[in-house]
Amino acid sequence: MKFRVKCLEDDLQKQCLKAEMRAQEANAASNDKTSMLTLLKEKDILLDSLKRQVSEMREELHQREEELEKYIRRQSEDEREKGQMERKEKSKL
Repeated sequence: MKFRVKCLEDDLQKQCLKAEMRAQEANAASNDKTSMLTLLKEKDILLDSLKRQVSEMREELHQREEELEKYIRRQSEDEREKGQMERKEKSKL
């Protein structure tokens, strides 16, 4: 009878150790999952920030292109006017 009690106590101790190890493994997995989720959220925030920056840069590029087009048109108009004035001056002579 004592032997049987001793075997049951040993089995109980083994099961407790296994349960403790499984609990530790589950806790480690939970911590890993939490870390991964935190990292994923940080990456999402960074990605959103980069998307905003790209959008702002596109808008700025668009504005600069428009300014450049206006400048080029003004230059072309100035050159045409200058050419017309030169022709008028030549025709007066």
